[in-house]
Amino acid sequence: MADAEQAYVQALLTGTETWICLPPEARIGKAWEGCTLRRPVVRLRLALYGHPDSGTCWERHCDAHLRKVGFEPVSEVWNSCYFHHKLKLYLVVYVDDFKLAGPKESLAQGWTLIRQGLQMEEPTPLGVFLGCNHVKETITLADGTKAVLFKYEMENFMRSCVEKYLAHVPGLRLRAVETPFLPEDQNQSPQSAPCAHGPVTECPWCYNTFEGAKHTFKDRQAHDTKVSERKKGVQAKIAQQKLDDEKDKGRLAPSAASIVMKILYGARFVRMDLLRMIGFLACAFTRWTSDCDKRLHRLVSYLDHTVTAVQCGWIADPLTSLQPTLYADADFAGCVLTQRSTTGVYLVIRGPRTCWPILGISKRQGCVSNSTPEAELVATSHALRMVGCPGLELWQNLLPHAPKIRFLEDNQAMLQCVKTGRNPTMRHLPRTHSCLLYTSDAADE
Repeated sequence: MADAEQAYVQALLTGTETWICLPPEARIGKAWEGCTLRRPVVRLRLALYGHPDSGTCWERHCDAHLRKVGFEPVSEVWNSCYFHHKLKLYLVVYVDDFKLAGPKESLAQGWTLIRQGLQMEEPTPLGVFLGCNHVKETITLADGTKAVLFKYEMENFMRSCVEKYLAHVPGLRLRAVETPFLPEDQNQSPQSAPCAHGPVTECPWCYNTFEGAKHTFKDRQAHDTKVSERKKGVQAKIAQQKLDDEKDKGRLAPSAASIVMKILYGARFVRMDLLRMIGFLACAFTRWTSDCDKRLHRLVSYLDHTVTAVQCGWIADPLTSLQPTLYADADFAGCVLTQRSTTGVYLVIRGPRTCWPILGISKRQGCVSNSTPEAELVATSHALRMVGCPGLELWQNLLPHAPKIRFLEDNQAMLQCVKTGRNPTMRHLPRTHSCLLYTSDAADE
């Protein structure tokens, strides 16, 4: 790993000319001797920090040099990811942070090429990168094979998340809990509650039930009047719900976004077990209630008592034995409030003696699914579209045998729909989720 020294000012500022006024202490040199101008201006030639175009100029400058010395972009999808085909080196650039991986005998030459046109600090062994500490160890597996183990640690960062929360709720105790979730009961869901109480009328054609005489009208005009009143009633109910939410506004509403988003940064690196709860809380920022306060407290309590948890990956196989493996799953109607399902995605590099986690995703689905196969199909589509297919370009560059992605799901009914491309009972999916045809095409490939 290495950092670029004063990265932005290594690049020339292009585009619209920018002129700046230098303060007196910056007017150094013979050219300024005897200058009587009160506020002299000069043209800005380097991409100074703070200029809105500085980041773009540095990115172009860095990209041009890396291409020049043999580092080729992996693809348009993988921004700031480069691969040197001759040296077999993989480079990740995050603003001014550089992370290089590959054969040991090629690393020194790779850094030399990078430093030919960029001012860099001395490369250091793998340590802290973007706030995550990388610890390398050698372990012995059960069969006696030696394996390289990597631990991804963010204990100090997670402790700072807990401290930030406690600073907003002084005096509150954090007790030990086993999960980050509060107990929930689907019977308490407002979506499952009956729309009315009392006698009902059953339609002889569709067998649906309605509220007694409320759906009996003398003529068309009476029906239209009732429809108009019903729409006004729905609007009034929504307005009343907003008022109720304001009355029940959570104590942490002003600072909840800051606390949750900080935890999310660490969760995306090393704590996939927190993603589900964080995703739920992130959807509630604009309507934060006292119940959200309780859920956040539960999340931080769980985090406080598992703060030393780390993410591990180990490898003991040659590159030709590795296979990217993608898992997808969904919890049907997992959200009690909205009855929406949640998509879960997990990508890992597997081998006979290898398990290397890459990423995890937890995302609430956009529509309410009517069955478990439908929810699973939406999860499958998201996994293949957002992770699986874009990842093919990366793995076919990094792994010499250009493997295909192995996809695993646990719902046989959904898998049959994917394989055949025919599903008469879910013809609405292309409109509501835009996923059926894409998933079938991806499975065929």
